[in-house]
Amino acid sequence: MRSTSRIRTIAGAAALALALAGCADERTDTAEAEVEDPTDPADESDADTTGEADTAGEPEADGVATDTVEVRNIAFEPADIEVEVGTTVTWVNEDIVNHTVTSGPAGEPDGMFDEPLSSGGDDATITFDDAGTFDYYCDLHRNMIGSVTVTG
Repeated sequence: MRSTSRIRTIAGAAALALALAGCADERTDTAEAEVEDPTDPADESDADTTGEADTAGEPEADGVATDTVEVRNIAFEPADIEVEVGTTVTWVNEDIVNHTVTSGPAGEPDGMFDEPLSSGGDDATITFDDAGTFDYYCDLHRNMIGSVTVTG
């Protein structure tokens, strides 16, 4: 009788542990689902709930079009983008080193913009109100180049 009682106790403890583990997993899944990544356009609270991804350059809730360039692996991704007049472009530094977003051909700043990007998520935003092609580069890593082509 004593061994049966002990088996029941062990079985009960195992069942309780599994139940608690299930609750812990459920809490973890819920917490992860609620965390928003500010650099991911799909995580915005006003995101399209139809399952369609946001298109770069589309107007946000406040009517301003936006586009994002990620800085990672010592590169601008995407390096070359096309946007409409009035679009705000945001560069987000996902690297562990500092960068800049400097206007002009590599090594030849033209003075239009020169924004520092500290490592680990710093960002810089620039609104393009005139049509044209605007070259830019990282002044710290001159092999990092890109362009913004503004139409409209």
